[in-house]
Amino acid sequence: MRQRDEALTSEDLSVCDKVLKAAVEKHAIDDEKGKLHLAAIVIEIYRQGVRSPEQLALLADASCEAMLDMRGPGPTLDDPAPI
Repeated sequence: MRQRDEALTSEDLSVCDKVLKAAVEKHAIDDEKGKLHLAAIVIEIYRQGVRSPEQLALLADASCEAMLDMRGPGPTLDDPAPI
Protein backbone atom coordinates (compact mmCIF):
# COMPACT_ATOMS: atom_id res chain seq x y z
CA MET A 1 0.00 0.00 0.00
CA ARG A 2 1.34 3.43 -0.91
CA GLN A 3 1.78 6.02 1.83
CA ARG A 4 -0.72 8.18 0.00
CA ASP A 5 -3.41 5.51 0.31
CA GLU A 6 -3.05 4.99 4.06
CA ALA A 7 -5.68 6.41 6.38
CA LEU A 8 -4.62 9.47 8.35
CA THR A 9 -4.31 8.99 12.09
CA SER A 10 -5.53 11.47 14.69
CA GLU A 11 -1.89 12.61 15.07
CA ASP A 12 -1.65 13.21 11.32
CA LEU A 13 -4.88 15.21 11.37
CA SER A 14 -3.67 17.20 14.36
CA VAL A 15 -0.55 18.30 12.45
CA CYS A 16 -2.62 19.23 9.40
CA ASP A 17 -5.15 21.09 11.56
CA LYS A 18 -2.47 23.20 13.25
CA VAL A 19 -0.92 24.11 9.90
CA LEU A 20 -4.33 24.91 8.43
CA LYS A 21 -5.37 27.13 11.35
CA ALA A 22 -2.08 29.05 11.20
CA ALA A 23 -2.42 29.61 7.43
CA VAL A 24 -6.07 30.69 7.75
CA GLU A 25 -5.14 33.20 10.44
CA LYS A 26 -2.02 34.44 8.65
CA HIS A 27 -3.86 35.05 5.37
CA ALA A 28 -7.15 36.18 6.98
CA ILE A 29 -9.24 33.62 5.12
CA ASP A 30 -12.78 33.99 6.39
CA ASP A 31 -14.91 32.15 3.83
CA GLU A 32 -15.68 28.45 4.20
CA LYS A 33 -14.92 27.67 0.56
CA GLY A 34 -11.42 29.09 0.92
CA LYS A 35 -10.84 27.20 4.17
CA LEU A 36 -12.02 23.91 2.64
CA HIS A 37 -9.85 24.43 -0.42
CA LEU A 38 -6.80 25.12 1.72
CA ALA A 39 -7.58 22.12 3.96
CA ALA A 40 -7.62 19.86 0.91
CA ILE A 41 -4.27 21.28 -0.19
CA VAL A 42 -2.70 20.76 3.26
CA ILE A 43 -3.91 17.16 3.42
CA GLU A 44 -2.72 16.44 -0.12
CA ILE A 45 0.74 17.84 0.63
CA TYR A 46 0.84 15.75 3.82
CA ARG A 47 -0.22 12.61 1.95
CA GLN A 48 2.58 13.21 -0.56
CA GLY A 49 5.06 12.74 2.27
CA VAL A 50 5.69 16.22 3.68
CA ARG A 51 5.44 15.40 7.39
CA SER A 52 7.52 18.18 8.92
CA PRO A 53 5.12 20.83 10.28
CA GLU A 54 7.56 23.58 9.25
CA GLN A 55 7.84 22.33 5.65
CA LEU A 56 4.12 21.69 5.49
CA ALA A 57 3.45 25.25 6.67
CA LEU A 58 5.83 26.71 4.06
CA LEU A 59 4.14 24.81 1.24
CA ALA A 60 0.67 25.59 2.56
CA ASP A 61 1.55 29.30 2.75
CA ALA A 62 2.83 29.25 -0.82
CA SER A 63 -0.32 27.47 -2.00
CA CYS A 64 -2.47 29.90 -0.05
CA GLU A 65 -0.74 32.92 -1.56
CA ALA A 66 -1.19 31.45 -5.04
CA MET A 67 -4.86 30.77 -4.31
CA LEU A 68 -5.40 34.34 -3.13
CA ASP A 69 -3.53 35.78 -6.12
CA MET A 70 -5.79 33.81 -8.47
CA ARG A 71 -8.87 35.27 -6.80
CA GLY A 72 -7.61 38.79 -7.30
CA PRO A 73 -8.64 41.73 -5.20
CA GLY A 74 -12.14 41.69 -3.83
CA PRO A 75 -14.67 44.43 -4.47
CA THR A 76 -14.18 47.68 -2.62
CA LEU A 77 -16.60 50.44 -1.71
CA ASP A 78 -15.28 52.48 -4.67
CA ASP A 79 -16.22 49.76 -7.19
CA PRO A 80 -19.47 50.34 -9.08
CA ALA A 81 -22.36 48.05 -8.20
CA PRO A 82 -23.05 45.27 -10.73
CA ILE A 83 -25.93 45.90 -13.08
